Amino acid sequence: MPVARAGGRTPGATLRATSITPLGYTGELKSLVNTGYLSADDVAVYALWLFPGQTLDIRLSTAKDFLLTLLDENGDPLAVSDRVVSGTESITYGYNDYGYGPQVMMIGVGAYQAGSYTLRVSTTDPPVDSRLRRIAGADRYLTAVAASQDAFPEGADTVVIATGANFPDALSAAGLCGV
Repeated sequence: MPVARAGGRTPGATLRATSITPLGYTGELKSLVNTGYLSADDVAVYALWLFPGQTLDIRLSTAKDFLLTLLDENGDPLAVSDRVVSGTESITYGYNDYGYGPQVMMIGVGAYQAGSYTLRVSTTDPPVDSRLRRIAGADRYLTAVAASQDAFPEGADTVVIATGANFPDALSAAGLCGV
């Protein structure tokens, strides 16, 4: 079940995922739409994963004055939209930190005035690099065979063998492979 948390006096809205990867949800999703109601000075918080290379597009539609924020996993603001009028608040955010992998992001919806809202969230994946392809086998041993055959299609003069049952052996053999 996707995660939706609401604070304040009202329970906020339930998150209905139609396609983003909210925390706790195992399927691959591309967008979600959620409608809800907040009392004045109330906040709803939605948590989701954002992967490197993805662009997050957030739209909040309401007839009242609302605030839209995007926070990182520590609660630090990354982007804020507050037009101080009714209508649509929007944030577009690109995540390109490939060194850290997926990050938890939180979307905050805050109401200055009580009212209903519709939250639309979608992600855009980066273009696929045609030079990358998946190499796999039926198990770890056949995957190792497939990777070595791909890396050395003409064969190799030397082969380093490590057990597949104890990963430190393979880690220690990596230095020898480099020589």
